[in-house]
Amino acid sequence: MKITSTNPSNNYQVIGEVEFSTPQEVKDKVATAHNASKMWRELGVTKRSELVRELADLFDKERT
Repeated sequence: MKITSTNPSNNYQVIGEVEFSTPQEVKDKVATAHNASKMWRELGVTKRSELVRELADLFDKERT
């Protein structure tokens, strides 16, 4: 289920949509994010910086 956000001053133009989540889905998503954060932290600063640089390179390639 999605929640639609509209702009009432502009003929109710749709400006965005977000997924509706049940309380259990929110708990599951928060747990997943917490675990990912822990794994990210455990990589260490050197590996994290390498991965961020690789991601930046991919973004640069997409722009050209």
